[in-house]
Amino acid sequence: MFGTEPIYNDDDMEKYIKRTVKNVQPQDSPRVAIQRIRSVVGAFKYMQEKEVVKIFKDEKVRIGVVIDGIDKNLPKTPRVSGTKKYTPWKTLGLGAKWDRLKDEYTSQKAKDAAKDDDKKTPKERNEIAEWAKLREDIEKIIPKLEAEWNKAKGWTKPW
Repeated sequence: MFGTEPIYNDDDMEKYIKRTVKNVQPQDSPRVAIQRIRSVVGAFKYMQEKEVVKIFKDEKVRIGVVIDGIDKNLPKTPRVSGTKKYTPWKTLGLGAKWDRLKDEYTSQKAKDAAKDDDKKTPKERNEIAEWAKLREDIEKIIPKLEAEWNKAKGWTKPW
């Protein structure tokens, strides 16, 4: 959900919508696609609940404190193995780096990074274009999914 890999593969979702998934009955396929979409929407809605937001914020702070504590205390206990003494750890400011890393996901800078701009590198512009294409593809898939869902309604029992 928060990484670079998609939650559900686009090709797989398209197969569900087109009813071409192996090991799934064609009549069940659109429902599986809808269930997948509903679970993702549900997860995003859950992540916006006040109590859940507080838990994540508290955990972010707690993890930052622990990382910072380790970073500051490691130099005090250099590694020793038998008679060999290793170079002591040098503090890297990992607590502050943790905060910056976590804040990057929600900053205006991160949101601006998703906008195309002539000043960006070709690699950045290509990545932005790929994400834009993905959004367009999804916008095309949703009406198809809706149409398939509408076809599935009112089916008669086979027995």
